[in-house]
Amino acid sequence: MSATVVTSRCRRCRTLEPWSRFADRAGAVQPPYAVVRPDLPVSGETGSLLPLPDAAYLEVGATTAPDLQRLAPRTTSADRAVMAAADPSLAGDLESWFDPACAAPRVSLLGPVQVHTTGEPLHRRQDYYAELVAFLVLGRAGRSANDIAEAFALDHVRVRNDLLVIRAWLGEDPWHGRTYLTWSRPRGAQQVADAVGAYRVAGALTDLDLFLRLRLRAQSRGSDGIEDLVTALSLVRGTPFTDLPAGAWSWLAREDRVDEYLAAAVVDVAHLVTTHALSAGDVDLAQRANDSARLAAPDEDTARWDQVAVEAARGHRDRVEHLVGGLCAEAGETASTRTREIRLRREWSPENADK
Repeated sequence: MSATVVTSRCRRCRTLEPWSRFADRAGAVQPPYAVVRPDLPVSGETGSLLPLPDAAYLEVGATTAPDLQRLAPRTTSADRAVMAAADPSLAGDLESWFDPACAAPRVSLLGPVQVHTTGEPLHRRQDYYAELVAFLVLGRAGRSANDIAEAFALDHVRVRNDLLVIRAWLGEDPWHGRTYLTWSRPRGAQQVADAVGAYRVAGALTDLDLFLRLRLRAQSRGSDGIEDLVTALSLVRGTPFTDLPAGAWSWLAREDRVDEYLAAAVVDVAHLVTTHALSAGDVDLAQRANDSARLAAPDEDTARWDQVAVEAARGHRDRVEHLVGGLCAEAGETASTRTREIRLRREWSPENADK
């Protein structure tokens, strides 16, 4: 299946605010803002997405203490306030994303690639132009004409012509009176070759950024942040960057494998929500969260063992035995230390899978 192109009409668009200094590229809060869980008790001064003692989660989930530290570290109230203030436009961007009348270009990458625009409709090469827009929006510092020429094996005449098509397709920002595709030179640069400047899709929204920003905001809210993680998972439609045309997107392998770390980010968030939900007795939420992980990364062990924990919480002993038997047979002697720890603690084995 090829990339889908959707054209819609508009209301409001916003630009993305800087937020990434608090998190890694998968949206997880980083030191010095993350505090080791055992070092500070949950109190008015510290918080965590998973505020209970580790034992409460280890007992019911398919998780480990290192998982809990990595995914739900403690944060201080002062740091949470700073993180929350770093992205004031998130609520509006989410509203715009879900608004079918939004004018801003919207690029969906958490599943089959889709590009929603409000400009002139495309009548040819939709997959190619969707790929070019994705390349532009993933370049946070912008893309030069040389960048585009190299990534797509084009000469500069072809680059300029294709960008004219992109500019018309993306349309105009009604709030700023300019086209969404912009070009600018670095401050102080002389007006020489086109390559000294960068092309950007100003005001574009991507589900990738919204997912990571929601993850960061969730961490700034402590135990009240689970709702943001659930919203983030609602953006997932499948494995990131799927259904790509054959022979295209070769540049993606040179982009620090954004497709792979994004799938891993979905699995991490889903694991966190699943673990929370199991500790709260909300098995339906646990299942929905893990369904998102299985959409993004069907073969990932974390999500597969989380499904075992969900089935155990439902009391489905036969299902647990079936899943554990399959996972154990598949791993054989190569099971990870994490997997062996979970199986030992939960007493999950093909012969003793109903614990």
